[in-house]
Amino acid sequence: MKKTALTTCLLLSALAASAQIWNAPDAPEKTPLATGEELYLFNRDAKAFFLGANDWETRASVSKDRGYKVYVQPAEETSFFYLTDYVETKQQVMYTYAYKIQGYQNVWVDFNSPTDESGERTMTWALTLQDDGCYTIESAEGKDNEMSDLYGKLGLVPSYGDNKLYLCSDFVFPNDIGQFQTSWYFVSPSTYDTYTAALLLYNTATALEATIAEAKTVNGVDTQALADAESVYANASSTQAELDAANQALATAVYKARVANATVSNPLEMLKYQEIEQTFTDGTSTGWISTTGAQNKQASNGNNAKDFSVTGNHYENWSASAFTPGKVYATAKNLPAGVYLFNALAYTVSDGGLFLFAGLRSTAVTATNIDIDAPTEVFSYLTGEGDMEIGLRLEEKGTNWIGIDNVNLYYLGDSDEAFTLLAQNILATDTDYTELAGGEGYEFYEQASYNTYETLHSQLKAAASRDEIVSILDAYTQAYEAAANSMQAYNEYYQLFLEASEWIEATTSESEAVYDLTDYLQIDDETGFNGNGTAPHILQAGTLTAQQIASEKEFLSTLLTNAIAGSFSDGDDCTGMIKNPHFDTADGWTKVGFAEFPTGLDEYHVAEGYSIVF
Repeated sequence: MKKTALTTCLLLSALAASAQIWNAPDAPEKTPLATGEELYLFNRDAKAFFLGANDWETRASVSKDRGYKVYVQPAEETSFFYLTDYVETKQQVMYTYAYKIQGYQNVWVDFNSPTDESGERTMTWALTLQDDGCYTIESAEGKDNEMSDLYGKLGLVPSYGDNKLYLCSDFVFPNDIGQFQTSWYFVSPSTYDTYTAALLLYNTATALEATIAEAKTVNGVDTQALADAESVYANASSTQAELDAANQALATAVYKARVANATVSNPLEMLKYQEIEQTFTDGTSTGWISTTGAQNKQASNGNNAKDFSVTGNHYENWSASAFTPGKVYATAKNLPAGVYLFNALAYTVSDGGLFLFAGLRSTAVTATNIDIDAPTEVFSYLTGEGDMEIGLRLEEKGTNWIGIDNVNLYYLGDSDEAFTLLAQNILATDTDYTELAGGEGYEFYEQASYNTYETLHSQLKAAASRDEIVSILDAYTQAYEAAANSMQAYNEYYQLFLEASEWIEATTSESEAVYDLTDYLQIDDETGFNGNGTAPHILQAGTLTAQQIASEKEFLSTLLTNAIAGSFSDGDDCTGMIKNPHFDTADGWTKVGFAEFPTGLDEYHVAEGYSIVF
């Protein structure tokens, strides 16, 4: 016992001492300004190198661990200089443009608009040496002229909290006077290589240190993985590869422990372990794919957000006309078996047809903008380890603008409790066709699909354990969809049957087409006409699938159309042959370009078009 205690004390002492071995490297040494040589620009206060990044990879910015090589070249017959990054991009020139009235002083690393196609340099800079060996850099155009306050010096604006460079002017940025980071110096390539290598090693060690600290707060982390990571961290000779491997191994152990610890009351957010953008704040949409046919698919500036200052950018699909049915989705990979809760801020500008989905489960989206107070959620599951698609599914053509933001996928565990919660949610949110069957709108349906659904619905209600629920989940989901599709398809057929029957009762026409329609509606025949029998037999037998009854509806529609068309005499009103002639709905017409219908007052719907042949 004494030996064990002594060993433990020694190990703790060693770890405490080792905490000091990984120190951030000192700032790189200055090198004298030399024209025509490859150098790096380093911002003293931001401790970062000049480069082009952010917007289109051409926004002048800084980075802690990488930079652009630049040339400093004298401008002929002046005391000014060209700053170019030709070494890196072979074509680009650093220049500025400033919308001074609006208060922007943005700097870019790109062709200046007045330059010719050869990239001839026209933007010159004044480099002023300071007592500490650093330089201030400002536009030569603004140097010493009466408007110099509008030009400012190249640097960062602290209150902006970004890594972008601006021409920092007291006049333009009055809230940051005295705070601008505008001191620069030059670094040689050899010093740059040494410094960035040391910084990378330090950052890797720091990342491992953070993972070790996290591992100590998580129950069930593999003790050997933790001990191995601590050993690598405590070794001052550990290489970057060794530190990185130890970090990855321990992070995997932490992830496994967190998965094992996940419960309904302690869910684990899974997308942070995936390469899937969740907030779109930085304007990117990594991991997301769209099949809606939208002409615009991007992380937008929040122009359909209820409060952009709260939610920021979101991912949107937009087009001038209605989308084709499709998906906006990402795929979370290698997920553990169990129950999941997917939630997001989602919207559609047209009612109906859009669903938030995760795996086999979905929920209708009703919000009309990105609203932090109106999330949409759906419970889903995996019965074994695998992948899960998440996102938006558009099932019908109608909307032309949809979006999603603040995406989360929570793992609730693989327990009886989690699957019982899932089953309760399914039963609470799915339409209960066992209660509706035979009532208005649900009078007719395919008997086989309904009977399968009824059986599985009863089993799901009675299931009391994870294994019982898992054994019927997939089959229930398929049966539910089949029953829903069947009842909808039969109802649409039945409504057309009623419409056709009403027309037959009112007509006095005696054409052959009218006789065919009458026989189809009134005779009970198992095989005639379209091969499925007549309408009375089809409705009572309930043997046709949703696809077959939809086909039969088209057959009945053709019979009705032919009968109506054959009943006209000269001067008769044929308006009834036009589908939706008063634009009461969006049916029957095709939107092209900037068309919208129905629109206008509820009692006076119209179709509207602009900038198109309509």
